[in-house]
Amino acid sequence: MPSPEVYIEEAAPLSPRIAQVPTGIAAFVGALPQGPIAQPAICRSQIEFEALFGACDTAFPTSLQVRQFFTNGGFEARVCRTAPGAAIADVAATAALVDGFDVLCAPDLAAMAAQAHADTVGALLALVQQRRAFLVLDPPADARDQAGIIAWRRGGIAALGDGISHAAVYFPRVLVAAPQGGNIALGPCGTLAGIYARIDRDRGVWKAPADTLQGVTGLELMIGTAAQEVLNPLGINSLRSFSGRGLQVGGARTLLSSASTAPSGKYVSVRRLALMIERSLVAGLQWAAFEPNGAPLWARLRLAVESFMRSLWQDGALQGAKPELAFLCRCGLDTTMQAELDQGLVQLEVGYAALKPGEFELIRLTLRTAGGL
Repeated sequence: MPSPEVYIEEAAPLSPRIAQVPTGIAAFVGALPQGPIAQPAICRSQIEFEALFGACDTAFPTSLQVRQFFTNGGFEARVCRTAPGAAIADVAATAALVDGFDVLCAPDLAAMAAQAHADTVGALLALVQQRRAFLVLDPPADARDQAGIIAWRRGGIAALGDGISHAAVYFPRVLVAAPQGGNIALGPCGTLAGIYARIDRDRGVWKAPADTLQGVTGLELMIGTAAQEVLNPLGINSLRSFSGRGLQVGGARTLLSSASTAPSGKYVSVRRLALMIERSLVAGLQWAAFEPNGAPLWARLRLAVESFMRSLWQDGALQGAKPELAFLCRCGLDTTMQAELDQGLVQLEVGYAALKPGEFELIRLTLRTAGGL
């Protein structure tokens, strides 16, 4: 009887799936009534927050901002209490301890004078750029009317450069119920961070975060259409009262709007989509560090990225009637020079058509492979 023959065929390894990183997770850094100092805690409800950091208190605006976050649909916050009496410039250093967030709020900024405010915002922008996150910013409390907010926008903030594409500001301040009764004017960053989380969960990070304000009894200043047409091009998003629709967000631009020609620099949703894609690719392609740098690796990288981008297109995050019109991925000798290959590096280029305004955005990542270890 002939002996059975055994055939062995080596299959090419599958590319690990790239998962979409979570969004809408806010970090709050500021003074609070109680709780651990400089030790970030995860809070998934107002009850958890108050059990650790104390009840809401008008003397501690951050406590009211966190309440607004959960009231407006926020589902997870990283909260970090600063030391009593700490210099506001230390906020950035404290925020660096917080991990796992994509939206940053520093409510105590509103109490600062203009120059100190601009200096601290610069430090926070450096942090969110490093973390591929986004800053929801409250202007100084003395920028209360249209002339004041425009002067602030054209002053120290304008000197911060392209980093302001990682930030958005909303005006005017909102009125919320004070724990001791009555209303108190509050910067809108916590309210908007909650709306970001709500829209991300219900629609996706690619949807403009413009919706109804919850837990807000009024606005400190009423903004009309004429004023909005002046403020929005400057990257100052108006909060407005609309007949029959209540209090709503009337803009979705970054602070860079007036100086930018790039879509990702102008719009909050396009910028946050880009940041989400970058974080997802960086996290999902870590395995490449242990692979030999060559054509098989490049093919696996393209397959993994194309699969991820196709899922975004299917979810409605990208324009294009077909996948090839919605995104592209290049990785190989057409993107990487020989000198980079010799160092074990490979360049990955990912282009995509965001929903608004529909122009192609390009992300370029440098990956280190086993050849560079």
